[in-house]
Amino acid sequence: MLVLLLVISLFSPDRASSEGSVEVTHQQEHYTTLLRHYLASRLPPAAARVLFPRLLLKLTEIRSLSEEHSQVLLRVNTNSIQPLMIEVLSLES
Repeated sequence: MLVLLLVISLFSPDRASSEGSVEVTHQQEHYTTLLRHYLASRLPPAAARVLFPRLLLKLTEIRSLSEEHSQVLLRVNTNSIQPLMIEVLSLES
């Protein structure tokens, strides 16, 4: 569940460039559907229906933690960070 939430958080349309936001939105919807199906396969139907919206609400907390983590990384020397991680964490100078 956590991995799917992290992927949903990563595929956020507000992080994408304007020309890529439609595809990013599509990917986020895909992973959200996967999360719903995963919960339905692992939990009783009533529990899955209750847990799914709660998990989606946790996305804001995950995003906040990610932003705080990025702020800490800004204080780190970005020369020692791989280029992909610099892009993912929005650490471009």
